[in-house]
Amino acid sequence: LTQLADIKKFEFRIKSNRFMNKTTAEKLDCTFLKKNDILVARMPDPLGRACIFPGSEVSCVTVVDVAIIRTGDNGIFPNWLMWIINSPQIHSIIEQNQTGTTRKRISRKNLSKINFLLPPLNEQKRIVSKIEELFSKIDSTKQSLEQTKLQLEQYRHSLLKSAFEGKLTEVWRKRNNLESLDETLNIIDNECRNSKFTHDEESQLNIPDTWKTLKIARSIIFLGSGITPKGGQANYHESGIPFIRSQNVYPDGLHLENIVYVSKELHQKMSRTHTKDKDVLLNITGASIGRSCIIPENFGSANVNQHVCILRFHEKINSLFLSYWLNSPVFQGFISFIQQGETRQALNFEQIKNMLFPFCSLEEQEQIVSQIERGFSLIENTQSIVNSTLQTLQTMKMSVLKQAFEGKLVPQDPNDEPAEKLLERIKKEKS
Repeated sequence: LTQLADIKKFEFRIKSNRFMNKTTAEKLDCTFLKKNDILVARMPDPLGRACIFPGSEVSCVTVVDVAIIRTGDNGIFPNWLMWIINSPQIHSIIEQNQTGTTRKRISRKNLSKINFLLPPLNEQKRIVSKIEELFSKIDSTKQSLEQTKLQLEQYRHSLLKSAFEGKLTEVWRKRNNLESLDETLNIIDNECRNSKFTHDEESQLNIPDTWKTLKIARSIIFLGSGITPKGGQANYHESGIPFIRSQNVYPDGLHLENIVYVSKELHQKMSRTHTKDKDVLLNITGASIGRSCIIPENFGSANVNQHVCILRFHEKINSLFLSYWLNSPVFQGFISFIQQGETRQALNFEQIKNMLFPFCSLEEQEQIVSQIERGFSLIENTQSIVNSTLQTLQTMKMSVLKQAFEGKLVPQDPNDEPAEKLLERIKKEKS
């Protein structure tokens, strides 16, 4: 039983798994599908999409919202008509003739009234051949660009891995005389007073000899998450103090398009989780667990809910350095390891405190951040070009169909049988 889900633009895909008894289908006077029938979706999405039925070893019928167009041997090449139905011009006419309020559809009667230009049969075949040739080139280019997108994402991961193995600053270290980190660690230990974590951590990280491995707790001034106020969404406003939730925290920064706000009075009641510039945010529950970013400078007052953890580090730790580390493949691997066997995606404060990070001088941290940002900027610019090109390719497909509909895609051949004779033959067959 062919359904709407099986009908894609230009392509038939067997997605449904429903069947009807053949005897029942015959009693209902269903039309049994034949190879090269054109199937048109009478409901979105999108309305009017069409494909060719490739044939089947078993009998097939369709649901009521799929229209069947059968050209037979009347001089209309079914593949040509399928492409024309998918053209922007025909789609526009279908939309104009749709009916219904909540569920838009086009009736078979309105579908049958649509007029289109009919070229000679040989020209129809040339048009189909040219469309398929151009679409093949477009699809091949699209596939290459999609592969480029995957490679860019792999490069992003590779860049972060190299950064926290000290490879990005290997030459820089050789050119700079770096002091021992012991003095810096003494300052951090005295000011953070996390004596429980001041012993040397056994390194599980691939880092340079001049670096150290620390537990997060050793260098934090504050760690905590907020709450969801009683009353839930009733407390959210269109203005006020930004209330940061997990859906706002992404590796590339805060996404504020769906930010909600709380009143100043409620913000004051949640005084423990007032954010500060350069605070590191980490999602600690749900599907987005492990995503991290920082509060940018001059952001102003804000608060967080219980799904977002604030990590406020000692000034000898660059916040962006730590946020990039939290988003790195190695740290994400730590999270996955901790989550093994757990039924709920969540990190508790003790787990976060005991997680490791690579520690180097503040100057080198800043160098690493600079090189990561430079690499990410190149990746993002390339991604933007790729995405723009992909959109152009989709537009090109519609342009090809538009030209085909207007008779501009292939040259006409005066030796072709005139379309008038073709029309006469079709009329005779229908009479």
